[in-house]
Amino acid sequence: MLGTILAYLIASPLTEDAFERDQLFQTILDRRAAILIAPASTVPMALMAANVTADRWPWVWMTIDLLLTGIRWRIMVDAQTSTEDRRRRQAGTLVWLGALWMLALGIATYLCLIAGSPALMIVSAVIGTGVACTITSRNAATPRHALFLLLLLGVPFALGMLRSPIEGMFVPAILAVVWIASLYLFVRQNHASMLRLIKAETAARRAAETDELTGLFNRAHFAERCRQLDEYSGGPADYGFLCVDLDGFKAVNDEHGHLVGDSLLREVASRMREVLRSDDVLFRLGGDEFVALLPRAAPQDCTDVADRLISAIRLPLVFENGLFVQVGASVGSACTCGKKISSAALLQSADAAMYRAKERGKGIHIHS
Repeated sequence: MLGTILAYLIASPLTEDAFERDQLFQTILDRRAAILIAPASTVPMALMAANVTADRWPWVWMTIDLLLTGIRWRIMVDAQTSTEDRRRRQAGTLVWLGALWMLALGIATYLCLIAGSPALMIVSAVIGTGVACTITSRNAATPRHALFLLLLLGVPFALGMLRSPIEGMFVPAILAVVWIASLYLFVRQNHASMLRLIKAETAARRAAETDELTGLFNRAHFAERCRQLDEYSGGPADYGFLCVDLDGFKAVNDEHGHLVGDSLLREVASRMREVLRSDDVLFRLGGDEFVALLPRAAPQDCTDVADRLISAIRLPLVFENGLFVQVGASVGSACTCGKKISSAALLQSADAAMYRAKERGKGIHIHS
């Protein structure tokens, strides 16, 4: 039940893209300043309420406020070094802790408003307004969540105004509805701006790491993947590299021109993607040189994938004008097989195996 409610609260109403929604959701972990600034307002408000009312509830509220603040801060600090899955769980926890903090503030605001002290009413109204404005920016990534927080604060505020012993407070109570609605509009505007920024960053990153001709990942992204493999502190599971070089591509390019050569590369890339395993990643390093990264790969996995690649690539390509083109592929592979080896050394081993395959007649696979 709580999981369903959480999923609804954090979902963006403007995009169905899972990556974009996830990026928006995780921004809740990155704005720690507001967490620490909040007690600078709520603690003085609690002390003032304790002095005016002489009740114990302000002390209880202040204790809850500081406790929740400390827990939320700790989670946000820990999230900076957490895995992606753990960050998502931590962000979900923050949603509920933030709701509890806001509910406590809403109840405290209500009690301040019905206390009958004009000074306490003014202070609570000012602080409530400031917190509500903070919500419009800090939680704009999740507008439904932001609206939920606004209601947790705004409803007790309106009820407190209605029950205030001071005459005429029904007007501010009615205005609270307008106040929440207008703030939610700001939330939606901020949300749309954040989403546009994420889309732009995603497009720029894809352009930087993608080969324009084939749509495969490029050399720069391959270098980044290798860095991640080498730096993974837990030691990555066995993986392998397949180095693929086309046989006869230069002759096709020289005889029929670059347009035909480009079409051939696009078709080869498409065929290679179709026969790779679901977790395998294909890169074009340049020209007719390709590398496939095979996670959780043993020598037999490398052989199976390489055989499928060779069979798929050697199929002829017939153009609309009747032109018939056919190339082959030489493949060299290497895998970690439980050994601690750098990605550069593994790639060099697979590349050397590929050149041995070319020397032995091309169109074959050799595992190093």
